[in-house]
Amino acid sequence: MTVQRPYGLPTEAKAQLEVLLTHRDPMILLDEVLALDEVHAVSRVVVQTTSRFFRDDLGGVPSWVGLEYMAQTIALWGSDQLLLQGKPVAIGFLLGSRCYDTSARLFTPGMRLLTEIKPSYLEESGLSSFDCTIRLEQPDGAGQVLATAAVNAFRPERHEEFVAASLRNANHQSTEQDQGE
Repeated sequence: MTVQRPYGLPTEAKAQLEVLLTHRDPMILLDEVLALDEVHAVSRVVVQTTSRFFRDDLGGVPSWVGLEYMAQTIALWGSDQLLLQGKPVAIGFLLGSRCYDTSARLFTPGMRLLTEIKPSYLEESGLSSFDCTIRLEQPDGAGQVLATAAVNAFRPERHEEFVAASLRNANHQSTEQDQGE
């Protein structure tokens, strides 16, 4: 499925992901953008033995990786919103999750996972919260819910300054700890 947006997106699925995500291979975990609009985004992952984080010893992708599927789907939505405003795609940060709940220990080969995110709280400072769901895709459209979470994210207006300040702070704390020993 090709998502059409007013700012123009490539028609190939992988190219769409590369436009909307600041990630690059091998860390683009999503396979396809299925829906983008002002109130939600949906992505698809088809689990394969070649999927990133697939564990041969377990026979699947651990379900905790679903949190990253959610985060990348949030990034799709956030990038779309920036591009609609004529702004460039910018990096965002996963702050954490409340109540990541999953009924699956593993995502196994052949599973077609649909990740849907909906913003529940957006602040001008860049802080936000999203209601997220991962469903098993079914031909009839309905699908078993495999995971849910409320995910908190932050997209600073000037991410370069934010990262530099964070690194300075981390280095300062590390130096203080070293001097205290």
